[in-house]
Amino acid sequence: MIDMNEYLAGIQPKTVLEDRVKMFLQTTKFFHDSNKSNSGFALDAMEQAKVVSARLRSKDEKDPSVPSATVIFEITCANNVLNPMGSMHGGCVATLYDNLSTYSVAVLEKYWDEFDPAKENLENYSVKFINKVQPDMGVSRQLQVIYLRALVPGQKVFMEVNLVSSSKRFATYTARMYDEQGRVYSTMTHDKAKTEPGRVSKL
Repeated sequence: MIDMNEYLAGIQPKTVLEDRVKMFLQTTKFFHDSNKSNSGFALDAMEQAKVVSARLRSKDEKDPSVPSATVIFEITCANNVLNPMGSMHGGCVATLYDNLSTYSVAVLEKYWDEFDPAKENLENYSVKFINKVQPDMGVSRQLQVIYLRALVPGQKVFMEVNLVSSSKRFATYTARMYDEQGRVYSTMTHDKAKTEPGRVSKL
């Protein structure tokens, strides 16, 4: 039997920003591994994603062009996410942008202000976290990806996600994939509508 505590071991989201996003990823991996029938290249590609860094905009920051949050992921192109030409499928690239831009919202302080690791273990709080973050995950209104270079098996790239704006109803993200030499492989803009708890979106 799979134990969620094994997936959350060593994660300290109260004090480590990267661990907030990592917990979100690990929770997804737990449910993926618990139910392999719900597989596909989206989940398989997510298995390759690692959180490299996370940053929140300072409360003293006055420049509105500075993102509310920035998260950088590391992704390695695997053999099971390829198109017939031998590079990462464009649909998989778009799905990674879709999922990981949404996951980056976990870094925000409002989801963790009630968590006290001295009184509650992370496995129990993860349920509360999901309930709190779910409305802000929302649904996509527009997802635009511009493809510039192909990703081949074994190639490592970084995805930088910026939460540009987040209001009561909408959120906007931008992102790019680039390699260690700084070459950009694709860029993305993601516009999302937030949902009310318990309400089915009509979008």
